[in-house]
Amino acid sequence: MAASMRLLSVMPTTAIGGTERQAFQRYMRYADHGIEVTLFILLREGELSPKYADAGITVLHLKPSLPRLIQTLRRSRFDLVETFGQRGHMIGRTAIQAVRPQPALFSIKVSVDLQWTMLNRLLERATEHWATKHVSNSYAGKHALRSIGISAERIAVVPNGTHIPNDAELEVHAERGRELRSALGISAQAFVILSVANLRAAKDHESLLRGFASAQALQADSALLLAGDGPKREPLEQLARGLGIADRVRFLGVRSDVADLLGAADVFVLPTHWEGMPGAVMEAMAAAVPVIASGVGGVPELIQHERSGFLVSPLAPDEITEALSRLYDQPDLRRSIARQARHDITFFSIDRQVDRWVELYRRSRLLK
Repeated sequence: MAASMRLLSVMPTTAIGGTERQAFQRYMRYADHGIEVTLFILLREGELSPKYADAGITVLHLKPSLPRLIQTLRRSRFDLVETFGQRGHMIGRTAIQAVRPQPALFSIKVSVDLQWTMLNRLLERATEHWATKHVSNSYAGKHALRSIGISAERIAVVPNGTHIPNDAELEVHAERGRELRSALGISAQAFVILSVANLRAAKDHESLLRGFASAQALQADSALLLAGDGPKREPLEQLARGLGIADRVRFLGVRSDVADLLGAADVFVLPTHWEGMPGAVMEAMAAAVPVIASGVGGVPELIQHERSGFLVSPLAPDEITEALSRLYDQPDLRRSIARQARHDITFFSIDRQVDRWVELYRRSRLLK
């Protein structure tokens, strides 16, 4: 299909993270809609770059970023620029001021972080009018953007999407999950808790460790798997030792087999201080794994408390303890929540997400 729209995506990295995975899954489907994608990477390339290349998507990593981005925009006519992250927003918005004719610019906001520094708020307010649209993945994100003065008509909401595995896929991942348990030295009968998140300041792994340590009922045969890496790994390992649970906590690092880890898990937990619409929670719901998550940002737009998951407060290890204990003690509750979550998450399939983006492009007169 001949391209009817050319899109340049300005991203910090192609390393695997929630934002990067969300962009990857929709960009990989854009060719079917006549959209040609080029990536411009600001900081470093990562594991997704070769996958983009295999799909015929160009990845540019040029320094210094601002003049080379201006040069790229002048050499190639793009209909739309999408920017991610504060650095991406500032560089992308600045670059299009030097280009004529100007492409449309969508600032993609993926996290609800109301703890912006004063400098970030000033920069956002000074340049936000250079963006054609601000696109949030949650209504909580839209509210946050309104709170810094961006008008409602300039904000669009396009929820994240996730793959919905069929029953046969779930069984494959369950079998691989059993193999993972064995490889990790975890018994088939153990109660396994999984968390997939970068080990950084935005997340609240400390509360998860404390909540897990306090759950007396789980101490006989249980394991906590932490997939992800980051600057907080060493302090968290020290905390696990201090709480006396180091033998039951596995720090797995960055993993590419999250679906198989979900196949090994009885419960999924995402403890976080702020959030947009977390793909990890969506994947767990799609895999029929009961979720306990901090009720911040767009998370309550995914989970109905005690119906399709458990919502807990940030910095509340006692609430995590209670939710873990209830799910451990009540297998029927686990099954009921898992069924409801898997049903509800179908509204957030990847195909529906892509359809919503395409409709936004059409409403913005960027795509016929």
